[in-house]
Amino acid sequence: MRNSLRNLSPYAVLVLLVSTFVVSCLSDPSGPSYRPGYLALAPSFESGAAGIVDVDSIRVRLIRNADETVALDTVVALTTDSDSVDLSFSVPVSSSSETFTLMLECISPTGEVVFSAGPLQVTATTSGQVEAREVVVEYVGVGSDAVAVEIVADLTYLHMGDTYTVEAYALDGMGEPIAGTPIKWTSDNSTRLIVPDARVGSIQAGLERGWVHLIAELLTGPADTIDLYVEPVPSEIVIFSGNDQTGLVDSELPEAIEVQVNAPDGPVEGSPVDFATEDGGTFTPASTATNAEGYAWTTWTLGQNSGTQTATATVRNWPYLQATFTATAVFPVMQSLRFTTQPSNADAGAVIAPAVVVTAYNQLGAVDTEFTGDVAIEIASNPGDGTLSGTTTVAAAAGVATFSDLSIDAAGAGYTIEATATGYLPATSSAFNIGAAQPRQVAWTAPWGGNWNNPANWSTGSVPT
Repeated sequence: MRNSLRNLSPYAVLVLLVSTFVVSCLSDPSGPSYRPGYLALAPSFESGAAGIVDVDSIRVRLIRNADETVALDTVVALTTDSDSVDLSFSVPVSSSSETFTLMLECISPTGEVVFSAGPLQVTATTSGQVEAREVVVEYVGVGSDAVAVEIVADLTYLHMGDTYTVEAYALDGMGEPIAGTPIKWTSDNSTRLIVPDARVGSIQAGLERGWVHLIAELLTGPADTIDLYVEPVPSEIVIFSGNDQTGLVDSELPEAIEVQVNAPDGPVEGSPVDFATEDGGTFTPASTATNAEGYAWTTWTLGQNSGTQTATATVRNWPYLQATFTATAVFPVMQSLRFTTQPSNADAGAVIAPAVVVTAYNQLGAVDTEFTGDVAIEIASNPGDGTLSGTTTVAAAAGVATFSDLSIDAAGAGYTIEATATGYLPATSSAFNIGAAQPRQVAWTAPWGGNWNNPANWSTGSVPT
């Protein structure tokens, strides 16, 4: 079985390389007198991203500084299923303190040097109490000269329990990818996002809703991060607004159609919704993603046929979640006025009651609530040669003009009145009759006397003639 640093914790990686070089007495009658000496090293990786590269063996070399001879050059193989290695060696020293040049290399199964330390000056002493010398182990394999790493993923929203694949590329100084560079993948919240194998950009959404960082890191330090949002699978799509509208054929409806996508614990954000129709209409846009409150909307342009048309909104990845809108398409008509309260019979000079009401209608044949222009009234048929009095021009409110004080001063049968407004077809009322004026009783109403010419003192509000 191949040994790998990738399965070790940061502390285990240190255990793997921490070593004590024990030098012992070697007898050589023709050479110098050697004594036992001690040397302790505490290697550490330069980057916290170490731990994903296969290592089969470790090579240790010691060069004696005094004469540049090789004091030690050995390769130690990692044993199967071992998470540590013993790097204790016998090295001769000729004095109580001798300096060596250390070189340490971690070798991959293909023979490539993937980590190294040195050349580094170390000192062995005959003292039994030796402080470990820190040795920084650097990644020197493929991509060690990369200056950046970039995650490439068209991904933001993840659904709980689903698995996804993302990629990242190590880049050189020219921005070109360096193939084969090892990249370590991590998540800053393992409850929301699981990375089963740190060497591979295969991730699994956890069971907790919320944002999480996915990190791609080179063994030499550069890293890139993307934000991902984990949420439950949608459970429903409901119509929020825009249903049952009326619009012109081949024209955009006045109100957007809008849906909300929900999960059991609340709205679903970033879920694509597709809008479609079989009645020849179009949508702008045809597809859109839900916002943070789970809403998605579009404008609907109706097809060219009149009558009922339908549109569906479908959650893309769950086609069984679908909502259906209906709309009524009509051919355009001329904008027009209509008497919605016709004039009633009245006596000459008396106010016509109830008040006459004229309403403006748009091209859909519906009340034009946006119309606030003036509506004018005048006599159309005048059998009694009468005169129309009162407020004959009224500004419409939400398309409705009310005439509350109209009167005609001459009796006649078959009067009609006409209503006009700029941009609208005029309207003529139904016929009505004006009877003869009725004598009126006039009573003095001032209790303690008063001025005869004051209209307030009379029941009719005017001075009798």
